[in-house]
Amino acid sequence: MSVATVLTVCRGRVKGVPHEGGILRTAIFKSPVEGPVRVTRLGLEGDAQADTRHHGGPEMALLAYSATHYPHWKAFLGRDLERGQFGENLTVSRLEKVKRIDLAIEATRSALAVVGLAPARTHASVGAGG
Repeated sequence: MSVATVLTVCRGRVKGVPHEGGILRTAIFKSPVEGPVRVTRLGLEGDAQADTRHHGGPEMALLAYSATHYPHWKAFLGRDLERGQFGENLTVSRLEKVKRIDLAIEATRSALAVVGLAPARTHASVGAGG
């Protein structure tokens, strides 16, 4: 099992954005936060999910994304990207593709390590016909 180090903790609020002639409620826009953030069984304190059918709850409380993917997207989009850009709560140093969704958090006073991660189902299906 690989161990990833948390580089950034991000959270966001629900807001409406124009989408296909209407307004889509989303909380995908996450911003990095400074200092400690409480992690509960339902996610980060101060973070929100607009679509609680597919996000949030004890089974999908946090979304982690690997920082190793940011250079690809920067080159593809031709612009700098702030961490949290992909709706992740945790930007981590390494995140290998894993078939199951497992998350274990080991916390100490000065460090938070994430062990055995997999992407959320809705993000894993993007580009795979789902």
